[in-house]
Amino acid sequence: MNTETPDAQVVRIPELSSGMQHVTLFRWLVKPGDIVDMGTPLFELETDKAAFVVESEVAGTVQSLALTEGALVRTGSVACTLGNALPAAATACNSPAETLGIPRLPIPEDATLAPLSPMRSAIARNLWYSKQTAPHFYMKTEINAEPLLDAYQRQKRICKASLNDLLVRACARLLMKYPAFRSQMVDGKALTLASANISIAVAVEDGLRVPVAMEVEKKTLSELAAETKVIIQKARAGQTQNAGKSTFGISNLTATDIEEFIAIINPPESAILAIGKPHEEARVVNGEIKPMLRMTFWLSSDHRLIDGVLATKFLTELRKILEAPECLEID
Repeated sequence: MNTETPDAQVVRIPELSSGMQHVTLFRWLVKPGDIVDMGTPLFELETDKAAFVVESEVAGTVQSLALTEGALVRTGSVACTLGNALPAAATACNSPAETLGIPRLPIPEDATLAPLSPMRSAIARNLWYSKQTAPHFYMKTEINAEPLLDAYQRQKRICKASLNDLLVRACARLLMKYPAFRSQMVDGKALTLASANISIAVAVEDGLRVPVAMEVEKKTLSELAAETKVIIQKARAGQTQNAGKSTFGISNLTATDIEEFIAIINPPESAILAIGKPHEEARVVNGEIKPMLRMTFWLSSDHRLIDGVLATKFLTELRKILEAPECLEID
């Protein structure tokens, strides 16, 4: 929530839900002098039920922080101010190599050394934090993709649903069955949300945004298709929807030439599903070699919240749903 003044943008504490008047400013993610872009995380808020990340709605430079970490603050209060103009040069700082006393190698004359963009810095910060704090483990399954692709073609005509909408809906069914996949780590405790809130990785210029489809289990396929279309369009326009409210993520590369890959969990989620391009493989069916369309799914899970047995159940049941997807087409 930003208010513009002649020389600065005033960022205020947003109202996270109707009637909520106070929240705790849990942690600052920036400091005075930092350069931010649209979508850069500014600070974390905490309620008695959840934690939320507030992102910048504009590009600029952090001028001042008006609140202290840990303070109980009223919604609408000024949190910080952002200058409209970026400084001519960023403040220099030591690299990790310099800190460890490792000599800096000379830069080749034909090379270019440039700072990361604010968005790339935010991505680096978030994913570094994920790999440092969440003990990842990985599992893989493959499915016969033909029934799922047939269902997609039908639903594309009926309600303009995408393949990703069917995948999101399938995962939501399993999130409601297995609460650990609806959980976040908050101060060393497992916070389990009531609904299936699923983030969708969306590629944008110079980076990635992860808008969140909320309460997926309550929506018809047509309602979900309409919602995901809106939040993806907003993400591409620089507006991230419901940041910090998801517990599970989907990274879908079915429209590319990548057949399989592994994704990093997006904090504070408990898991992420990486989905590759449908591809043809030779398989033995009833003693005969036949071509089949296959899709590969990699599940990355946070071992603090999810163990191997549960991840196995998730992938096994996901495969069964996607190979007989009629249940996803019924509202």
